[in-house]
Amino acid sequence: MFAPKTPQGFPIHHDPTASKRFFRIFLIPFVLMGLVVSIQAAPILFAQQTVTVTITGIYAPRECRRDRSLIQGRRHRSEGGGGLGRYCGLIGSDHGSFQLPQSERLRFFAPHREALFDQLMVGCTYEIVVAGYGERLAEGRPMTTRAMPTLLRVSTASQCTTET
Repeated sequence: MFAPKTPQGFPIHHDPTASKRFFRIFLIPFVLMGLVVSIQAAPILFAQQTVTVTITGIYAPRECRRDRSLIQGRRHRSEGGGGLGRYCGLIGSDHGSFQLPQSERLRFFAPHREALFDQLMVGCTYEIVVAGYGERLAEGRPMTTRAMPTLLRVSTASQCTTET
């Protein structure tokens, strides 16, 4: 029986453990990364809600990061907002409360916390998209600090009554 040879004439030896090594070294970490990414993306993909709300109070600082990270930076928050029971605060509406995403240096596929914060004004009506587990926003729901959805997008719904 003739063994296959390289173009230079050397015999090619098949190592049966090479494919197992490749599997362990490369495939398992990619599967684990895919699992982590899917867990992180699940609320955005499957627990989204679009609702029209009137903002009743902004109890959150403009910039806030509650977790420390080498890539995203240290834990911090800007002055103002009060926090109202949570380090990064909440936004009150006639449909209950929701939170802004954390401040991040690199944010893909969604607006930054600061941009969302700058769009919101007390007394204005917005069509918002929130995602996350916990109670869904519904008309008349009281504000809470437990398991709030996170704001993803804001679009103005044209009503804005500012009380002076």
